[in-house]
Amino acid sequence: MDFVISKAALSICALLVASVLGQTLSEPPTSSELRGLEAVADHIDDLLSVLAGVDCEITHAYDVPSLSTGSTITLIFRTGGVEISSEDAQVTISSRMRIHLWEWNGTELNRSIIDGLDTNHDSLVVVTGDQLRIFATHIPVQSVSMYMTFVRLA
Repeated sequence: MDFVISKAALSICALLVASVLGQTLSEPPTSSELRGLEAVADHIDDLLSVLAGVDCEITHAYDVPSLSTGSTITLIFRTGGVEISSEDAQVTISSRMRIHLWEWNGTELNRSIIDGLDTNHDSLVVVTGDQLRIFATHIPVQSVSMYMTFVRLA
């Protein structure tokens, strides 16, 4: 009887060890996609941080990549941040400054007009293969030059 009990205990221990090792060594199916999305998010956050930290006009072209797994990603830019997603994972970043998604026509603006434009252009959806123009420029707002950040399809 002791022999059977010890064999059963040994089998249970072996199953527990195999289960723990299996969970430790195997990754959930979305972990590599999540890491890829986090890398894209970090890159976009770095770009936006550079734009927020300088007071000069800068333009950066950005090609929306696919993940190393081959998965297509979708970026949704909003005034306050960016949502980056694939079929199995999603990451969201917040922007330190307001992101404008409309095209400036060269006229002087005021806060009310800017708020209206932001409301009417509240998101920009892009996918793998699209090219963006992420830029900061000075815009006249009530006779004062304001530094504003824009994201547009190239």
